[in-house]
Amino acid sequence: MGTGGAIRKALGKCDADYVFAVNGDTFFDVDYMEMYRLTERVKARLTIAVKEMSCFDRYGSLDVQNGIIVGYKEK
Repeated sequence: MGTGGAIRKALGKCDADYVFAVNGDTFFDVDYMEMYRLTERVKARLTIAVKEMSCFDRYGSLDVQNGIIVGYKEK
């Protein structure tokens, strides 16, 4: 099922307007209330918290333009 499949199955049991799915293998501080307010303000269907990094060998990378993810490069 994988992580995405598990999240999809869990969402089927949720009736809330907004849901936070948090990956637990890496931690960085996120202001969840601000993330929620931004999601509501721009009417986003999906909001992802990301962190700018300079050494990211074990991660993929994103191409972000004007706050929108327009591309992804696998590690």
